[in-house]
Amino acid sequence: MIKSHHKFKYIPIVVFTTSHAGSDIKQSYDFGVNSYITKPASYDELVSLMKTTTDFWLNAVHMHRE
Repeated sequence: MIKSHHKFKYIPIVVFTTSHAGSDIKQSYDFGVNSYITKPASYDELVSLMKTTTDFWLNAVHMHRE
């Protein structure tokens, strides 16, 4: 629904979840998410993952802008 609006078409959608279920992963990508990330168990791992994810989406990826 978000990506159907022209202003938000190119905004990356990242799912953070505790689910490892293949059906959840497939359904998320079917709905148009750009990344499906399973949350780690520890706080320190979560902080590290958030830094990596933020760096990837804000610094490494070249996004299309209208």
